[in-house]
Amino acid sequence: MEREVVTCHAEESYTGLHSAEAEGPPEAEGPPGADEPTDVRGGQTWLASRSAAAFVEGDTFQYFIGMVILTNLFMLAGETDYPELAVWSCGENIILGIFTVEVVLKLSYRGLLSFFLGLDRLWNWLDFLIVV
Repeated sequence: MEREVVTCHAEESYTGLHSAEAEGPPEAEGPPGADEPTDVRGGQTWLASRSAAAFVEGDTFQYFIGMVILTNLFMLAGETDYPELAVWSCGENIILGIFTVEVVLKLSYRGLLSFFLGLDRLWNWLDFLIVV
């Protein structure tokens, strides 16, 4: 299976003028074997794994998960005071779904060994045990 690699290159000047002598964009290079699927990460390519890592480890996703954790905290406090409300069950299921997606994404790009034995293993174990 062949893939096309698309790259963006910054303009040479802020005015938007492109040099007439330019020979074109250089060829994009990845790590050795980047154009072939690897079995290490469940058949994902290097580029797909890298984009999943950039998404999950990015600030936006981390802030989102932090807000979900705070929302869960407030929901637990509200459920303690008003247990008869039906909204708690629905909210807990939504939050559990978000945490499940987070764990699945991390497992998909890190792999089992790195997820459970890597540098963030304690946080990963905590996430995993909360979801399970």
